[in-house]
Formats: sequence, structure tokens, C-alpha cells
Amino acid sequence: MIVDETKTGMGSSGKNWAHEYWYLQDAPDFVTFGGKAGCSGFYTTVAHRLTNEDGHHTQMVDVVNVLRYGQMWKIIEN
Repeated sequence: MIVDETKTGMGSSGKNWAHEYWYLQDAPDFVTFGGKAGCSGFYTTVAHRLTNEDGHHTQMVDVVNVLRYGQMWKIIEN
């Protein structure tokens, strides 16, 4: 299952992610985000992690924006 939270993420629905209202038994396989988040990206379940040729997990993130996103959440939660 792929959930696009581009317009509904960052608490605009009242929860961190709008799909939390669906009360899913399992987390979505992929969740995409962007827009109000200030950075764009996706996260996956462990089963769908990207690996390189050696079998090691890879990261496809912009570290600066991920850190900024984390700080934004701290502000929103307080």
C-alpha cells in the first residue's frame, strides 16, 4: 500500500499523518510526503528498504532537511 501524504501530512489533518485515521492493522508499505513538510521524500517498512549491491541498506535523504523537519515537529508538538 502506498499513501501520498503530500497535502495531508505535517498535522494538517489533526494527526501527524492523515492515514492514522484509517486505523490500519499494518503500516503502509510506502508513505510519501512533501509540500508543507519543507522537504520531500518517502519512508518505507523494513521489508521495502533500499539496499545497494552489497546488501547494505542505503539512505536517500537530504540530511539537512530531515533535521529541520524534526525540529519543526518539536515546535508543533509543544
